[in-house]
Amino acid sequence: MAGRMDATKAMELGKAAYAFTLDALKIGAANRQSNPLAHVNWEEVGGVEVPVFTRRQQSYAYQCVNGMRALRKEIVDADAKMTDIEKELFRGLLAHQTRCGNCAEHAAMAFAWLYVNGHFPVEVLEVTGGDHAFCVLNRDGATDPAKPESWNAEAVYIDAWRREISFGREMPRSNRNSLGGFGFTKLHFRIKTRAEAPEGDAFGRAIGKTVRAAMQM
Repeated sequence: MAGRMDATKAMELGKAAYAFTLDALKIGAANRQSNPLAHVNWEEVGGVEVPVFTRRQQSYAYQCVNGMRALRKEIVDADAKMTDIEKELFRGLLAHQTRCGNCAEHAAMAFAWLYVNGHFPVEVLEVTGGDHAFCVLNRDGATDPAKPESWNAEAVYIDAWRREISFGREMPRSNRNSLGGFGFTKLHFRIKTRAEAPEGDAFGRAIGKTVRAAMQM
């Protein structure tokens, strides 16, 4: 089992993974209002480019994310030997190559960057019964993943999709409570993928080698 880092080191690495992810995903997410490629086209009016809103399904970001996910599903379904960690690394790799992705891809890329560069424990958590994922670095595996208030103080919450990073215990309310019902519904989380140390053969196959080449410092 990986030993925990001190808080300063963990936050420094979390910020590096966060910055790498946002820098790599230039097209961004198809489901964020702040992404112009997801929600607007541009046209020139009087020599000035102005946004023109359009259907999200027609946007390049939407087509990029859906095309990338379809390709990933096809390859993962055809490869019975791919482990859960390899699947997460592969999701991060495809996001890196296509430059787009929603929350799952943002989380996977942060996970992949930390994994490739040897920073553990690292994991992707997802909302139980919901539709959101994010990366966490340095959480003690003995704590309850469902309850951030129980995490060790050095655990770092990395959510590039939401543009948020903090220590896990300080996770913003926006990720702790449902937006429905005026935010009164408390969310719980579960582990999607967790790595305490490098998986034996994760870099032995073509996918692993490509991930390492793309994300190694």
